[in-house]
Formats: sequence, structure tokens, C-alpha cells
Amino acid sequence: MTKVLYTVAFASGAAKLGTAAKAGIKKALEDLHGQPTIILDAYADAAGDEELNLTLTTARAIAVEQHMVALGYPAHKLLTRSRGERVFERANLSTQAPPSRRVELVALT
Repeated sequence: MTKVLYTVAFASGAAKLGTAAKAGIKKALEDLHGQPTIILDAYADAAGDEELNLTLTTARAIAVEQHMVALGYPAHKLLTRSRGERVFERANLSTQAPPSRRVELVALT
């Protein structure tokens, strides 16, 4: 079973963490240290080329991972997954869905 603990939003075409994203990740880390593994699921919207979007989601996941490690979170407890736009398209059928350009910090429970 999984649970989304925090979501980092990104601007279109961007993989750089903004000030608010960095602060949010730092705050989220307070609740994450007891977790055995955190999955960083990265998503893109459907704009642009599918291959480019997959590359972009990889860069987003790596940006979040590197920031978490820089803040002291153990790298061996992080797993990144680049979801690209395909998973988003299936998951975003609801108006309540999260933003498409995101990385979710997901706990395995």
C-alpha cells in the first residue's frame, strides 16, 4: 500500500526546484525519517514530445532526490520513478487530480 506524503509542483518544461518547493521538501522531511523507503514518482503533462517529457520527469525526480540527500535524507531510502505523461493521462480523469507537472513523495506502507 502507498500513501502520497507531499507533492512538489513544477513550471511547464522546468525541472528546477523553486524556493517554495525547497521549503516544502524540508518540512516534509520531518515526517519522513521513519519511512523505510520513499518513492519519488515524477509526472509530466501531455504538452510536447513524449520522449522529452520522460526525460523531463527524470530530471524532476533527480532534482528532488538531490535536494533531499543534501538535507540529510539517506539516498539508499529513495527510489525514483519517471512516469512521463502516460500515467498522468490515465490518472487525471478526475477534476480533483493533482497538477500534472509534479513529483510525489510516496511512502510504502
